[in-house]
Amino acid sequence: MTSEPLWTDVISWLCGRSDSPKQKAVLRKIKFRECNNIPGDLETGDKSRYFAHTGHFGNTVCVSKDFSRLPVKNRIGILIHEIGHILSGVTDEPSADLYILDNFGIQIQYKGAKELQYIDVDFK
Repeated sequence: MTSEPLWTDVISWLCGRSDSPKQKAVLRKIKFRECNNIPGDLETGDKSRYFAHTGHFGNTVCVSKDFSRLPVKNRIGILIHEIGHILSGVTDEPSADLYILDNFGIQIQYKGAKELQYIDVDFK
């Protein structure tokens, strides 16, 4: 999948921002995969799980077939938001974002016509 290098960068970046060995170990165990159970349509998608979700595969962020077509800063924001769900165990959207802010100091923004998660960061 074309987003796997990005996934590795996201996990490495979060590990670098964490002071907790336990949190780093959990981060390194989170999996990433494409999932056929997400509609994922760039034309009709909104922010309600059209591009990614967690929950039906343990400790895994699933992304749609169209995920890799999104702008990279949206993909980063979406991945980190979904990681927030896994690490915190919460299902509501604001709490996942708040967990990331409180534990990593990263503010997840919502930008664009579809109000998708967005993080203004460059890894390279």
